[in-house]
Amino acid sequence: MDGFDFPGGGIEKGENHITALIREVKEETGLDITVGNIITSATSFFRDTDGTPYHAILLYYFINVVGGEISTAGFDADEQLYSKPARWVSFDELQSMKHCTSANVKDEIIEIIKNKIEGIK
Repeated sequence: MDGFDFPGGGIEKGENHITALIREVKEETGLDITVGNIITSATSFFRDTDGTPYHAILLYYFINVVGGEISTAGFDADEQLYSKPARWVSFDELQSMKHCTSANVKDEIIEIIKNKIEGIK
């Protein structure tokens, strides 16, 4: 898939969405996080790399990085084939990036982040 996206993934049996978020961020980035407030939610219909169709409910949260370092050690077999290591980007770069799954909420997320940044100044 050509483009970028925020870390995320499915909820495993017995997990709640917060536990899944912490696990997925660790697997996809190598970073340890705590979870802050929800930013927004969305629905997405997509096909996996093998063509399997999915209907996903996407939840976007502010997070705090508390440890770890960027790594691909947690990538599953599919991610090893099509994903690149996570990387930090500036707010300006975030605005110009092509997003995949998050494309339908990218502008909303950027506006919320912009307002949060301006509120901190």
